[in-house]
Amino acid sequence: MPKLVFTDNMVTLPSNRSYRQLNKYKLVSAIFHYLLLHNGPTIIEFDCSFVHLHMESEFAQIISYLARGSIVKQLFIFSDNRSFKLPVLFFSLQGLEVVHLHNCTSEPPLTFNGVSWLTSMTFRNVEVSAQMLQRFISKCPLLQSFFLIELEKGIESIPGGNNFTLVDLSQYVPCLRLLLSQSII
Repeated sequence: MPKLVFTDNMVTLPSNRSYRQLNKYKLVSAIFHYLLLHNGPTIIEFDCSFVHLHMESEFAQIISYLARGSIVKQLFIFSDNRSFKLPVLFFSLQGLEVVHLHNCTSEPPLTFNGVSWLTSMTFRNVEVSAQMLQRFISKCPLLQSFFLIELEKGIESIPGGNNFTLVDLSQYVPCLRLLLSQSII
């Protein structure tokens, strides 16, 4: 199965907190079961959409597992908790070609060497600093399309007083063909 899609819609969501925890456990167990049985080094698409179950810590474990040897080409992460910080191991997923991140905080480690195959990236309601964005994009040489959607804070400056615009990003990625930014205030 090259495409793995997991959502909290896969389990019923009763209002009782203990049942919700039980269903969360069932879903996490199912995800790890599929990953353990997955044959082959490549996962074409891995989609985790957790809007109601608050699975941030479990997702960090899933990313840790994927970073151990699987090649993930497309990764979709949807969370309802904007304070969810992407685990450091996310930045070691080298086979990524497409990334969609929704409702999280992203800060690559200083040792981040880039994602050499990344061609498309979407940040929707992702908390990201201008410095991180510059560092991330400059290390993704094949990036062709990049979408910044629903940023609460605009990308105004790199810490230290340097003015910074989205146009400045294009100098770091020669293959960039599509750059879209939509902010809300």
